[in-house]
Order: sequence, then C-alpha cells, then structure tokens
Amino acid sequence: MKKIIHTPFIPLFLSILLLIVTSLLVQACGGSKESSSSAPASTDAAKVEPTKEVASAEPTMKNMQTAMVDAIKVISTDTVSEVTALAKKQQAIPIPESFEKVQGALETAGKSDLFKGLSSSLNTSALGAMRNYKDVVGDTIDSIGLPNMDTILKGGNDSLTRYVESAAGSKLKNSLIPFVKEAAKDAGAQEWIDKIQGALPKDTGGLLGKVSAATGVKLPTNFDVEGYLTDQLMGKFFGVMANQEKLFRKDPKGRSADLFEKVMAAAP
Repeated sequence: MKKIIHTPFIPLFLSILLLIVTSLLVQACGGSKESSSSAPASTDAAKVEPTKEVASAEPTMKNMQTAMVDAIKVISTDTVSEVTALAKKQQAIPIPESFEKVQGALETAGKSDLFKGLSSSLNTSALGAMRNYKDVVGDTIDSIGLPNMDTILKGGNDSLTRYVESAAGSKLKNSLIPFVKEAAKDAGAQEWIDKIQGALPKDTGGLLGKVSAATGVKLPTNFDVEGYLTDQLMGKFFGVMANQEKLFRKDPKGRSADLFEKVMAAAP
C-alpha cells in the first residue's frame, strides 16, 4: 500500500483561490448596485428638466404679444366695472353743455327737478347699456389681433388704450349703440328732454321768457339723446381705460402678469 503524503501547499492554494473568487463576486455585486442606483437619478433629472426650462424661458415676440392682449382684457374688464360704478353714482354722464345754460332759468322758475330727472335718466341709461357690454368688449378685443410691440413699448403709459381705440374704437362704438337705444328708452331719457324743452318759453313773455331773453339761451332743436349717450359713454370708456392701464402697469394681474412685468422691465 502506498503511503499518502500530506503537504501544507494544497490547503493554502485552496484558501487563496477562495479569496479571489469572493473578491470577484463582491465587485460584481457592487457594480450592479451602482448601475441600478444611477438609473433612477437620470429618470428624476428628466422629469425636472421641463419645469426648469419653462421657468427660465425668456420672452418671445409671440408670447409678448399674447401678454399684451391678456393685459388689455383685464384692463377693459376693470374699465367696464368702473364706468358701471360711476353710472350708479350718477357720475358717468353729465348734463349736455347746451342744457346747462338754461339750468339757471329753470331753477329760478322752481323747475330744478327737471334737470335732476334728466341727469338720472342719462346715467340710468348708461348703467343699462353697460350691463351686458362686458362680453361685447371681450369679443371685440379678441377680434383685433396682436398689437405691434414696437408701438406699445415706445408709447406712453396709455399705449394699450390708444391701440384699442385706434384698432377697435369704431367697432366698440357701433356695438354699443343697440344697448344705448334700449336703455335710453327704458329710462325715459327723451321724455325728460321733452319736458325741459316744453318748460322753456316760446316767446319773451313771463318770467322764463325774461330770463331766457336776458341770457340768450336756447336749447338745440331735435336733440339726439341716443347719439349723445353713445358719444359720452365711449369718451368715458377710453378715459377710464387709460387710467386703469396706468394702475395695471403699477400692479399687473392676470395669467400673463409675470411676463408683462418682464417685458416692461426690458423696454427701452
């Protein structure tokens, strides 16, 4: 029988081999963990990137023009609200200048109530006309297209108002006329004018005749109350709008307010 010789070399070789295999396994596991952890990070970055891009976007010609239109809509809405409030306070439409000249004569004769009635009917007419005008204004602004940015930026604090007035003034006025006609009829504006004309003397006799003769005051014949109301409301509308625009520029609001501020800050 052969004798088996035990040597320390074989166990040592097996130990070294085991260490090498273990080391390779550990490296392989570590590499896969690193790969798996880096994948979600790139996915998260992809999700965040679009938001970051939108937040840092600079104004373009197209979105600047859109911001101006949005501003006009906000300003015009506030304008309708203010004109409506003035009409409620009897402050939107003044007595016609030609009628004011006979006011003293009527007051002297104890008929000042005629002018109070006329003032009330004119402002009630304005209130009725403006009640449904907000939607008309919005539709008209949508139809006039995008403004010329050079004109807006180089204009004054009322450049948006002037743009609307030049681009849509006639259209806004024409769309207002039907509302004025209906409201003036309901308020009896023409009836009050007829009463005032009827109270004035047809000759130089009596107290009113003497006052009228002394002042040389006469009312216009065939006074167009609807035309007067329409012209006054349009003038009041654009006057109030110019002021509302100045307020808006100081404190922009609406969906494009941030962009509007950027555009105005970059204006020459």
